Amino acid sequence: MSYWSELAREVVVPPPGTATTVVRATRTSPPYVGPQLISALRQLGPDFQLVDIDCDHMVAQARPAEVAALIRDRLPVGSWRG
Repeated sequence: MSYWSELAREVVVPPPGTATTVVRATRTSPPYVGPQLISALRQLGPDFQLVDIDCDHMVAQARPAEVAALIRDRLPVGSWRG
């Protein structure tokens, strides 16, 4: 999600076969990622990954190395140079 307004809309689940990782900041109150979204995304089965990180809402700024590792792990082999 990029914009606050998206939080008020109905949950839209990506098409089956779409690798989807949600990185949830555990110290955000109220939480941006709630049970309704997680429940809907679990329909993706093994294509869905939920990662909880102990920080406030700006996860990429608070934990850049962990976020970078998550991105690299989801990219196809050989699609990035490390």
